[in-house]
Amino acid sequence: MTDIVNAVMGEIASASDEQSRGIDQVALAVSEMDRVT
Repeated sequence: MTDIVNAVMGEIASASDEQSRGIDQVALAVSEMDRVT
């Protein structure tokens, strides 16, 4: 049971990291567009 919980926690941590990188990329893209207009 503990192994399953650890695996799920690892997946969540990995997904959170990926999501925050995605948000950073969107923020960067928006600031680039602001500069262009």
